[in-house]
Amino acid sequence: MTMKIKEHIRGRYLHDYNRLESEGSKAAYNTLYDRLSDLPLKTLDRIIDVVADLCHYHERDGFTEGVKLGVRLGDELRS
Repeated sequence: MTMKIKEHIRGRYLHDYNRLESEGSKAAYNTLYDRLSDLPLKTLDRIIDVVADLCHYHERDGFTEGVKLGVRLGDELRS
């Protein structure tokens, strides 16, 4: 996969869904791109769409559950 295509994909998906890239997420996305690099761009695009959506929803659900847990903890501390 050319660097131009990698940068296009990374800019379109990773930046949109994870603005605070950790070293672990960079490594994971690079591994994913390398393993899918032989696929046609259209197929790769469809796969990355699903992966990015999955990551987005997983992150949102984790945040929501963290807030719920914090509220419950606060309620327990006040009672």
